[in-house]
Amino acid sequence: MDPYEILGISRNCTFNEVRARYVLLARKHHPDKLVTATEEKRKENEEYFKKVTVAYHKIEEAHKNGEEVPFCDFDDNQYINQDWRGIWTRFEKLFSDQDTWYSVKNIIKDVATKIKERDVIKKEHNIKVPVSLEDIENQKKKNLRLFLQGIDDPVFITVELTPESFPFTTKAIVRKYELHEIHVEFVVKEHDIYYYEKLLSVFDLFIEINITWEEIFKDKNITITDLQGNKKNFIIPPLESYVKPYVIKNEGLFKKGNLYVSFQFTHPSLDKWKELDEEKRKQFMSILNALYAH
Repeated sequence: MDPYEILGISRNCTFNEVRARYVLLARKHHPDKLVTATEEKRKENEEYFKKVTVAYHKIEEAHKNGEEVPFCDFDDNQYINQDWRGIWTRFEKLFSDQDTWYSVKNIIKDVATKIKERDVIKKEHNIKVPVSLEDIENQKKKNLRLFLQGIDDPVFITVELTPESFPFTTKAIVRKYELHEIHVEFVVKEHDIYYYEKLLSVFDLFIEINITWEEIFKDKNITITDLQGNKKNFIIPPLESYVKPYVIKNEGLFKKGNLYVSFQFTHPSLDKWKELDEEKRKQFMSILNALYAH
């Protein structure tokens, strides 16, 4: 059999192309890659690995000596095993040779050029990834294993939660002559303290505070635990001095958004209402009108 056929390439290939092809096959079928496979699968892979390695070295020897590459009987195990002796020494030499990686680099560059020169089929995939507010604030990385239409094997990608990538990011991969664009949308999970709505900015956070009706008329000191677990104190002025919600600037996600504080409060009982003077009643009704008008 033709050694070029074993490597799956044409006899018209240059030696650099032969070397690059062998490196790719050797890395893929190296026995260490299948340590967890069945014994039958390992033996099958090892025999193929031997054949491509012997085929490469037959071409290499002919290239060095300026000779025609001979046909070989790759089905004869005795022949293969004879040429297999000392193969690891040659194998290690090949992979430590800078020219080898230079050849591989050039082949990959040529493939990339060919992809640019021809019509590339573009496919788009949309996925949603659930994340917590803590994941976002701490800029966690998400390692994803995806099964995409048109690709047989699973695709592994890593997406980062950064101010630039949130709430949408895109990853691109190339398979053969197909460009796959993976559009990732981060979907925020419900939170025990904060709630998230994309109203004014994707970085804004919202929180609801319970207060008594008496606290409407005076400053209120509130303590909030931020997304990194730190407790922070804020003084909220009387509700009559602003329109709800109260805005705390730069306390949203990544310190880029704002924190909007809204309030739930109890109404005074009838007896308490009667105890209020006319001025307090007017203030209270004015606050209620402002609250329910927004």
